Amino acid sequence: MKYKIIMLFILWISLLLSAQTSHNTTWGLIYPISTNKSKTDSTKVNLALIQNTVGSVSAANICGFSAICTRSVTGVQTAFFYSQIDDNLKGVSFAAVNVVNDSIKGVQMSVAASLLGRSFKGVQSTSIVNFVGGDFTGYQQSAVYNIVGKSFVGAQSAGAGNVVGDEFKGIQMGSTFNFVGKVLKGMQWSGVNVCGESRGVQMGWGNITQINNGWQIGLMNIAEEQNGVPVGLINISDDGNVQWQNYISNFAGFVTAVRFVSNNFVSSLEVGAPNLESDIDESFLFGFHYGYRIPYKRFGAEADFGFFHIIYEPENEESNIPSSFALQLRFSATCRITDWLEIYGGFGGSAMAEYELDEEAETEDRFLYLAGINLF
Repeated sequence: MKYKIIMLFILWISLLLSAQTSHNTTWGLIYPISTNKSKTDSTKVNLALIQNTVGSVSAANICGFSAICTRSVTGVQTAFFYSQIDDNLKGVSFAAVNVVNDSIKGVQMSVAASLLGRSFKGVQSTSIVNFVGGDFTGYQQSAVYNIVGKSFVGAQSAGAGNVVGDEFKGIQMGSTFNFVGKVLKGMQWSGVNVCGESRGVQMGWGNITQINNGWQIGLMNIAEEQNGVPVGLINISDDGNVQWQNYISNFAGFVTAVRFVSNNFVSSLEVGAPNLESDIDESFLFGFHYGYRIPYKRFGAEADFGFFHIIYEPENEESNIPSSFALQLRFSATCRITDWLEIYGGFGGSAMAEYELDEEAETEDRFLYLAGINLF
């Protein structure tokens, strides 16, 4: 094997010594052992066993370990470890670490990191981090992080998170977080989504924005100014309200809840102690309601839909009562008495059933009525 490597090395040196510099092809072992006279020479094809540095390439720049181009590349540039283009790339570049200092129109792929100084139009893909200092148009994919300093148009996907410093138009997907510094026009889909202003859709466990003019869909939605639609269990905004709700009903003896009002969308997290069946000695429930309110001066009309999970114990140990749930649709009216007190009452329907339904299982539907107070 070692003799084959020696023969290959001797053959490459022979070709290098016999070749003359041309505008078509340059050869090299490791710069300056190459047929190009300087780092600024232009060529169509550059081939190097280890490393070479040329000016511009118009077809292919292929090096074993490192490929460096001090001006532009039109075509293909590839190296095993490191690839660098000081000006523009129009084509495809691939290496373990891939750097272009100016702009790209094409494809940049790397094993570890793809770095670009200015604008990008095309596809950028890596396993660790993609970085573009300027604008990006196209598709950016990474197993860990994608970072764009200015605006982005297209799709961005990362295993951990995506960052765009300016405006974003398209789809942004990350398993941990998405961040847009200014305006989102499209969709963010991740664990936590953050943007300056949303004119599209945020979907995740938590969504945060300064101004929301679109949709926020998640467990927790936070906005300084809420002009859109927050769909979640916890919706908080500076122009909204958080209340402490207490009520009684023919479904539950007493329920206490934290109630969130944001742009007239209402959500509540509730716990209570119902008395649902005559053979139930102790019982407990927790759940939520979500709906919308129409305010008019000191009054308001509301409609909401909710779910309760019911935990209870029978009067004796021999009884076996499966766990149950209830679905509710409610309509209510409110009246503000003082700055901190609001009374309300309403009616609706409640349907209760067991999780494991069988032929003997029964469902209970009842007309629902309730009354209570909201504090603060």
